[in-house]
Amino acid sequence: MQGFPPRLPFPSRPKIVTYITSAGYSVTSECIEGPEQRHWLMAPARSMPKEISELSAELDRFASRVTLRKGTALFHCGDPLSGAFIVRRGKVTMSVDGDHPVYPPRTLGPGEIAGLPATLTGHYSLTARVSEDSELGFVPGPKVSEVLECSPRLCMMAMRLMSDEIGRVRAALRETPHLHEIGDEPATPALE
Repeated sequence: MQGFPPRLPFPSRPKIVTYITSAGYSVTSECIEGPEQRHWLMAPARSMPKEISELSAELDRFASRVTLRKGTALFHCGDPLSGAFIVRRGKVTMSVDGDHPVYPPRTLGPGEIAGLPATLTGHYSLTARVSEDSELGFVPGPKVSEVLECSPRLCMMAMRLMSDEIGRVRAALRETPHLHEIGDEPATPALE
């Protein structure tokens, strides 16, 4: 398994990059740039947009308190939905199972929601692991759906959050060279 940050095929120094997301808020992170690619050294550090704080506050009204130790898995990629987790205190790291050059781990902090997309799809698309001792609010999947169905405003906020995540992943895909180009050398024809 490749560590993070990944070994880079070129020498470079980290630089700070700030960009505006599709949801309209500023994101700042460290990255190393190389030929036609950008490698993020850490998940973008950003101020929490209004959508997250309002949605998490509303969902937290229905949450039961869960205290977990560092290293505890909340769910794994492909698991059936149990619910969403609001980070009240501590941190949760979201990642793709296994070595993945396109989607680096992302750390969620207080006020952010883990597992929100699964409340619509029925299965988790990432793995979530507690990265420091944390207090979370757990909201069962059916309750999240009920809250979103009853409030068009909150449903729109959830859609914006998920759209922003889709945009972030698509941007990472655009900035990553084809996987066969990373570290591969052209095949040498056999000599006869």
